Amino acid sequence: MASAAIPGAGLPAPVAPAVPAPARVGDVVDDGVVRKVGVRAARWTVHGFAKVTGEVDVDTWVVEGTASVGGKVSASDVRASGTLELSADASVAHLLSLDGNAHVVRALHAGDIDAKGSLRVGGAVDVDRAVLWRGTLEVGGALKASRLAGEGRLEVTGAVAAKEVDLVLEQSSTVRSITAETVRVRVRHRPLREPPFLTAERIDADMVELEGVHLDYLRASQIIAGPGCQIARFDGRVVRKHPTARLGPSSISVRPHGLWA
Repeated sequence: MASAAIPGAGLPAPVAPAVPAPARVGDVVDDGVVRKVGVRAARWTVHGFAKVTGEVDVDTWVVEGTASVGGKVSASDVRASGTLELSADASVAHLLSLDGNAHVVRALHAGDIDAKGSLRVGGAVDVDRAVLWRGTLEVGGALKASRLAGEGRLEVTGAVAAKEVDLVLEQSSTVRSITAETVRVRVRHRPLREPPFLTAERIDADMVELEGVHLDYLRASQIIAGPGCQIARFDGRVVRKHPTARLGPSSISVRPHGLWA
């Protein structure tokens, strides 16, 4: 005798309906010490210490103190004064303004960056317009922007790509390579201290004005080599060369300590 069919046997399991993300609330202000699972708001203001284990999705985020976020950050504008610790990717559509210390563990995208203090990014940095920094900028991947301009120390593990690069070195810095239309590197001298320098594998540009740059290869239409430059190989027209600048194979040898014009 055949067994009776079981109703519903062999049919796919029902799929639960998607749960829509909660709508953004209005203004959220947190004072003192707070812990949250996530934040979704038009404006979030932190006075004190805030720890978020999940994601942050806001139009405007203002931090006066310390904020730590474990999930992804999506915002239109971020203005942080103090300490910012972001453990995942961060995307700021318009302006990311920092004054203090900020650490983004993974990748960072922004419309503009204006950073004062220390900004460390573990992954790539992709900026639609300008990166302006004063202090320390460390990038664990590539850095792409229309304009990169800053003062202090720069460490970029990957390649730098921009239309304009304008650097003032206060400490010795390192980048893998620079591709730009114009590159200008200057050195800030301090009494009784060796001047800082920038180390890179190569620079490709239309016009360069370099000081204190130690470089394996340079290709540029116009080259101004200032004091302290050591460029092993180059292609382009040398418009001006400082007596202490060395271009060509002789630049490989190290200058004796204390010799600087």
